[in-house]
Amino acid sequence: MKRGSKLAITTVVLTIMVGVTVALAATGNLALLIPFRDPSGTVRTVASAGDPVPNSAFFQSLGSNGRTCGSCHQASDAWTVTPAHIQERFEATGGLDPIFRTNDGANCPSADVHTVNARRDAYSMLLGKGLIRVSRGVPANAEFSVAAIDDPHNCPETTPAGLALFRRPLPASNLRFLTTVMWDGRESFPGQTLQFDLTDQAAGATTGHAQAAQRPTDAQLAEIVNFELQLSTAQSFDQGSYSTRRVEQYRWPGQAVISNVPGLLEYR
Repeated sequence: MKRGSKLAITTVVLTIMVGVTVALAATGNLALLIPFRDPSGTVRTVASAGDPVPNSAFFQSLGSNGRTCGSCHQASDAWTVTPAHIQERFEATGGLDPIFRTNDGANCPSADVHTVNARRDAYSMLLGKGLIRVSRGVPANAEFSVAAIDDPHNCPETTPAGLALFRRPLPASNLRFLTTVMWDGRESFPGQTLQFDLTDQAAGATTGHAQAAQRPTDAQLAEIVNFELQLSTAQSFDQGSYSTRRVEQYRWPGQAVISNVPGLLEYR
C-alpha cells in the first residue's frame, strides 16, 4: 500500500473516531479520551486514574440554570470553550444551550433574549470571542480608580462597583501544575493547598455561573476537583510536525507517545 493511502486511511479513521466521540458525548456516555480535532491536528486528554467517570459531579447540573462544569469546560476544546463550537451550539439550539445564560453569558445581564435574533445580539461576546462576563468592583487596595465608564453595550448594570470584565473560561485540565488559581489569583489562599483552592473555586462557580441556591456538598466538590486534577491535555497530532523517529515523552505508567507516521503523534 502506498504511503499516501496509509495517511488517507489514518485521516478517515480519525474522523470516524472524533464523530463517534461527539455522538457519545451527546448521549451522556462521555468518551473523553478519544482525540478531538483542532485547527492544527488533534488534541487529546489522558486521565491518571483511567477512564473518567461520566456521571461525576463535574457533569451534573448542581444549580438552577441547567449548566454543569462541562458547559464551559469541554473535552473537545481542551477543557475550555472556543467560539466555533459555541456558535455550533447556538445554531443547534437557537441559543438555548445552557452556556447561553444572561447572568454571565450575555453582554449585559438585562439583555433581551426573547427571540433568536435578540439572543444572537445579546451573546455576541460569547459567540464571537468565547468570553464570559464577570462583574467585579475595583479592589479596596487598588492603586487606581474608575473615573468614567464608556460601555459599548450600554449596560445599566455596568458600574464602578460592578465593572464588566470579559474573559474566556480557563482550561479545567493540567491543573496540578498551577501556582495560582483564576486569572487574577483570587482563588489562591495563603498557606492552603491546591485542593483547597480548587474546592473554593468550584463552589463559587456553582453558586455563581450555575446560579445554585446553596453550596454543593463536600462530596460533590471533592468529585469535581478530583476529576479535574487527574486530567492532562496536550496536542497529540500536529500537521506541522515532521518527526518520523520514535518519541517518548512524559507519560503515565503503561502509556507511551510514539511517532511512526510523519506528523502523527499518538498516545498508546
